[in-house]
Amino acid sequence: MKTTWKWRILAILLATGLSLCAAASLVVHRGLRRLSRLNFQPTPQVQSIEKELQVVKALALSGSLPKRKFDHSSVGSIAIESELVDLRRDASVFESMHGRLPVDFTELVNVKFPPDSDKRLTKYAKECRIVSLSVDSCILDCDSWTPPSPDDLRSLVRSFDSQTERFYKVEGHVLLYIPPPTTSAVLPSGQDKN
Repeated sequence: MKTTWKWRILAILLATGLSLCAAASLVVHRGLRRLSRLNFQPTPQVQSIEKELQVVKALALSGSLPKRKFDHSSVGSIAIESELVDLRRDASVFESMHGRLPVDFTELVNVKFPPDSDKRLTKYAKECRIVSLSVDSCILDCDSWTPPSPDDLRSLVRSFDSQTERFYKVEGHVLLYIPPPTTSAVLPSGQDKN
């Protein structure tokens, strides 16, 4: 007789649990139906982002998504290299906002970076230099380097790796070269060019 009593309680608990699950799923189903009937109007900002995403998607699918290789191996001046990497990060933010690299520090200072960045950018504006080579390529210097004449500068840039952002030591000065981005065909995942 004791066993029958335990089975009845178990059956009641099971029935109660199933009833609660059914009620919960009904509430969720009704809530989802109400949500599906709402008509969300995209804001102009959302529409702008959607257009940009479509452009990026088209570039990615066609294999034309611009990219840069990075090799931040040290050339022996860690303190200067650290400043250059900080400055590069700020230049990347500017580039993502404006579609080009900054030409000078005036443009960087006008970007609304976090408050602690103002002091750092002011310091960099005094100590560093942006040598613009094109809208998407430059040399960053925080080591008092004086750029050579335009012809010698072109010759110097030709000696750099044209596809890889990296540090170079030139006449005892540490520079960070940012090459123009390149495009390459997108391979299916798991495949390598080599």
